[in-house]
Amino acid sequence: MRGLRINMLISEKEEEACTDTKVKNGVLKEKTEEGKEHRPEILTVMLYIQDHCGEELNWETLSYEAMLSPGYLRTLFRKETGKSLHQYISQCRMEKAEELLAETNLTVGEIMSMLSVKHLSYFGKQFRNYSGLSPVEYRKRVMDPQTYAAWDE
Repeated sequence: MRGLRINMLISEKEEEACTDTKVKNGVLKEKTEEGKEHRPEILTVMLYIQDHCGEELNWETLSYEAMLSPGYLRTLFRKETGKSLHQYISQCRMEKAEELLAETNLTVGEIMSMLSVKHLSYFGKQFRNYSGLSPVEYRKRVMDPQTYAAWDE
């Protein structure tokens, strides 16, 4: 489903009525669950990435969802989030990998496949950079936290 275009200018009364939105310099901003404010186009892209992190994502698809040109999306996304789209996609994939490692018995290879990651060494490096542990170490720690609690002290 293509992203929805929201009227960017709203009246002062409408602004006061909205608890999760704010107008800055005439541009509507919405809050994420973390309380950060972003333009609706960026929220659309963020949600699309979260919902489709297991798919091959490209600039054309994301810019279509946001109804922005790829170049402007690239610039605006970094300005709004402080991250490149590539960094955000990787973060979403690693969060999903953590969830799958903790909640399923899927192998690392199956999880990689679900997240559209093709190379084990790349996945391992990305996961270690994100969580500080290899995927296998992470699963062991989650499965038996008492054994590993002593290591943290």
